[in-house]
Amino acid sequence: MGSDALRPGSWPEVEPRTPAHQAVEISEYETLSILLDAEADPNEVCFGLTLLTQRLLQRFLTLTPAKSAGSARDE
Repeated sequence: MGSDALRPGSWPEVEPRTPAHQAVEISEYETLSILLDAEADPNEVCFGLTLLTQRLLQRFLTLTPAKSAGSARDE
């Protein structure tokens, strides 16, 4: 890896997580409710996911057992 790759200007653009998406990520639904009451956009997209699709994906991942051998989800 060359030294140019370490310069901040060469880093890829990263979409910041919004407060509403952060609340969904850590299951802070009271905070999410306050944000939505304060007119946060429920249809905002962050990393390609709306608030609802992010929560559904999280729920799916916690309910779906992993298919690979030796996974922590297999226990």
